[in-house]
Amino acid sequence: RTWLVRWLMLVAALRVLSAVMGVFEHATLQQSLYPNAQASFTPLCGRVFATWTAVTCALCILCAHSGCEPTSEVFTATMVSFALALIHFVTELCIFKTMTSQSIASPAVVASVSLCWMAAVRVAPARGRWSLAATKRE
Repeated sequence: RTWLVRWLMLVAALRVLSAVMGVFEHATLQQSLYPNAQASFTPLCGRVFATWTAVTCALCILCAHSGCEPTSEVFTATMVSFALALIHFVTELCIFKTMTSQSIASPAVVASVSLCWMAAVRVAPARGRWSLAATKRE
């Protein structure tokens, strides 16, 4: 789990940069992440994106600080935040068409890798069979 802790801290650092960009450089954020949403991506959208990103950044930091304990609520919340981010980006690409395959690549890879890695940590071998670590409170 040491590498997962480091990964989550790296993701948190990248999210800080994205949050700052959402507040102070919403046009740059729009061009790089939502290139097909020129008319609808307002400064308010940038600030909302920054707020969501800051919350998910805090979750990554809290999860990493707790040692990525797979039975903790913050671990679950962090996993859910990655799932929600992935769902958001896929719907923006496929349904709302505000993203392109190029603009979704980076956030989708980060969300997918994080979600899969956390799921692998959560599902652990126990007593000769696979079981959900989250169901084992000790």
